[in-house]
Amino acid sequence: MITHQPETLEQFIRLCGEKGVRGVALQEVDEIRPELEQLGSGVTVGQVRFATVVAYAAGEVIRLKIQVPPADLREQLQAMGLPLRRVNHNLG
Repeated sequence: MITHQPETLEQFIRLCGEKGVRGVALQEVDEIRPELEQLGSGVTVGQVRFATVVAYAAGEVIRLKIQVPPADLREQLQAMGLPLRRVNHNLG
């Protein structure tokens, strides 16, 4: 169960510090995907870019979904001084 869903990267980083998180997982999506237009209008194809960052500590899960991730997201997370694991599967 997700126990915390901060709205910004800054809130995520602050929560990780408060909860004593020792590592984070990052899933980034930057690919072309189909998008449904209005019902019955068909499908278009466009670039989809988002990121999900998840941390776990003492039974609490912190998850941040970023619709337009900054180009230096990985660097910002690494600057926290925590191990960063990139994943290719769904982080929910």
